[in-house]
Amino acid sequence: MSKTISSISVFLVGIVITLIGTLSFFVIILLGNNNNYNKPDEAPEQKDIPFQAMYQEIAAKYPSVPWNILAAVHQLSPEYETHMKALNTGAEVSLKDKDPTVLKIINDWSKKRNLDAVLVAALIQAESSWNRTSNSGAVSDCGVGARGYMQVMPCNFSSMGYNADRDGFDPNINIEVGTKVLADCFRMFKETRKALMCYNGGPGGVSNPYSETVKYPGRVLGYYEQYKKENQVTPVEKPQEPDNKVDLVVTMDTVKKWLDAKAKQIAEQYRLQSDSSRSSGQCVKTAQEKKEKKSMTIGTFSFPLSCAIFYTAPDKYTSSDDVTWDYVQKVEVRASEILGGGDGTVQFGNLIMAGGTLPMPTTTKVTIPGGGSRFGCRVHPVTGKIKFHYGVDMPIPTGSAVVSVADGTVVEHTIDGLIGNALVVDHGPMVFNVNGASTTKDFRSRYLHMISVNVKKGQKVIKGQVIAKSGGAQGIVYSTGAHLHFEVYFKNPGQKEYEIGNPYPLLTGQNDSPNMSCNHR
Repeated sequence: MSKTISSISVFLVGIVITLIGTLSFFVIILLGNNNNYNKPDEAPEQKDIPFQAMYQEIAAKYPSVPWNILAAVHQLSPEYETHMKALNTGAEVSLKDKDPTVLKIINDWSKKRNLDAVLVAALIQAESSWNRTSNSGAVSDCGVGARGYMQVMPCNFSSMGYNADRDGFDPNINIEVGTKVLADCFRMFKETRKALMCYNGGPGGVSNPYSETVKYPGRVLGYYEQYKKENQVTPVEKPQEPDNKVDLVVTMDTVKKWLDAKAKQIAEQYRLQSDSSRSSGQCVKTAQEKKEKKSMTIGTFSFPLSCAIFYTAPDKYTSSDDVTWDYVQKVEVRASEILGGGDGTVQFGNLIMAGGTLPMPTTTKVTIPGGGSRFGCRVHPVTGKIKFHYGVDMPIPTGSAVVSVADGTVVEHTIDGLIGNALVVDHGPMVFNVNGASTTKDFRSRYLHMISVNVKKGQKVIKGQVIAKSGGAQGIVYSTGAHLHFEVYFKNPGQKEYEIGNPYPLLTGQNDSPNMSCNHR
């Protein structure tokens, strides 16, 4: 009798958890539409890193220079403060027949999002013809009815704490939310036409667009060219300078050229420092000594990269080798902070990871949700059966950059209809503390559900390097929404088989107590 009641209880609990899990992933689907990705309500709003899209674009040209390293080098450069002024030089819009109040809202939000206000105005023309009360009645996973000037769907309002019915036609709120969606699309796709396709059809619409989405960029850009001609902004007259003065006006193009030159310089030095047959191999030995004997945070990303940073340091950091190595350490610490890495110790079962937390395996800011998306037993959202979940899920939009969490070599790339693209990276030996004693474990990371990959089996990768683009439910059986699945594996040197580990404490710095009492695969 008690056994029967217990079985019924387990069955009922399973149904409840299944409904919760399904609802959670349905929310993820909604949040994935139109590049809308969201953190849980309790997570604070995280601001974007200035120039992040530019860092990622340039780093893609120089694979040996992770974008976060380029960002850290830039932030510590003497030019950074001047370059920040370029964020406020975007074009404003001033059209004769449009409401000045609305134009000011467009200019204000475009400036905050680092968008071209004339392009935003052109998008409004294409979306609503400047009709504040426009409601398309469109139906999608993101809700019903695209609203207002920028025709924003309901889930995009809710993602920012607004109610579409109450707030959707408020000009300031509508343009605030609409410009965020557009800025998110630019961060993902960089190129204007693709960003506009993303705005119209969501991230998935870029790779698999509807006919309307294909035509959409042409419509917007047509209005853009028209508005550029009509724009009545009065040029700001620059004060007359003596002929021998240099024009100090800084534009985004100025910043981009500087970053490209710096990334190229670091990449060339990295190539030299990676060649151990050269006399420059001495620098790598010095970097290793700095890490081992002086406990400096050097070589976090790789010793050749540390040396590349050393040899490209700004003049203000070159008064002595010690000063330059301090600069290298600052760059690597800042780069780890940008990726979300920490510098403390994290309990991992009976292991303590010597280097602190791992960086998140994506450049998209994300909070790992609770419930069934974590490591341990859960009700599978597709099969409805209680089954062990071997990693953590991160709700991020399709097409988000997936990065390697450490230096290593790609040892596996598989594709199937159950999990999509999957990559395994072998990071080799990493040092841990076990019950106070130092030990070495071989470490691997695994990434699932990618829509595309940037690397091949046998290729070496660097910590922070983009290795794939995230996917989701596009033709994948074991996925119910746009997200990245991440796993970690360990083994003792000489041991044949790797053992699965819980990624959650390594990524968050928070201990975890997963339920381990269920069927494994």
